[in-house]
Amino acid sequence: DLKRNGNLKLLTLDFNDKLKNYKGIYYITISSNNPYLRDSKVISISDLGIIVKEGILNYSIFINSIASATPVPDAEVYIIGRNNQILTKLTTDKNGYAYYEYSQLPAKNFVPELIFVKKNEDFNFINLKETRINLSRFDVGGRYDNPSGLEIFMYGDRDLYRPGDTLNIT
Repeated sequence: DLKRNGNLKLLTLDFNDKLKNYKGIYYITISSNNPYLRDSKVISISDLGIIVKEGILNYSIFINSIASATPVPDAEVYIIGRNNQILTKLTTDKNGYAYYEYSQLPAKNFVPELIFVKKNEDFNFINLKETRINLSRFDVGGRYDNPSGLEIFMYGDRDLYRPGDTLNIT
């Protein structure tokens, strides 16, 4: 019987007694006697954190240690296409940064789909299609030109006011 947390039941997976070096990518399936009650998930256990920023026909890739939040230099970065072919292999610089411009792809279906990173015995990946963040709700245009040259940061003494309340602005 699983431990409960509100309406949820918790299953704790402990890899320490199963694998000596448990870093890797795992496909875990959990099911019950009822064939309709099952779920699966890909889990990556790694110290390599991957941040990918997509530009116009380019990617900026940042690799950091998850444990220390420091850049990972000399990591091998593989850009893999939709057709499972390696488009290029890059190496991160001293700041854990790699840049890939893909303005001229070798063929139509060679679109970047996955980034695989390896450093010594550690590895991780990020699926570019499944991890995209929709930015349409965010103001990502940057600062606007201000012909007066003046800038202001304004805030009130609290976040919520009722009609008739006094608003103190700093």
